[in-house]
Amino acid sequence: LTEKQIKKWFANERLKKKKAAGCIFEMKIKTWERFPTAAVSILKKWYDEHESNPYPTKEEKTELMMTTRLTEKRIKKWLATERLKKKKADGDKIKTRERHPIEAVSKLKKWYDDKYEAHPYPSNEEKAEVAMTTGLTKKQVHLWLMRERRARKKDA
Repeated sequence: LTEKQIKKWFANERLKKKKAAGCIFEMKIKTWERFPTAAVSILKKWYDEHESNPYPTKEEKTELMMTTRLTEKRIKKWLATERLKKKKADGDKIKTRERHPIEAVSKLKKWYDDKYEAHPYPSNEEKAEVAMTTGLTKKQVHLWLMRERRARKKDA
């Protein structure tokens, strides 16, 4: 045996001992894997039966885990995706953050650029005043300012 082979053997032995002692956990490489067709048919059947309330109880999740041989995480993910598909198919609007009107954002930016250096955290009265001039709510102004400060901090 060469010196390199002997060193490799000892390194492998040390690694085996550490694994046996629980010091090292093997990393699992995540790969995309399709759901087994049998599991999908079971999940679809359950979903169709519970379409009015497609949120399983703990007992139902346990039963689904045992019958499908899937983990709880995968079952939750499948059900969430199925609910989203159903919502899209029904034409329901999926909640997304609405953009503020361009005029309001330009006024906010101008106001913020003028005041930022001296006072990056405006008072509630100042926020209310800005809300009145932009046509936004005080909460919208507050959130916009928070995002803007975060963006500027990130850029700096």
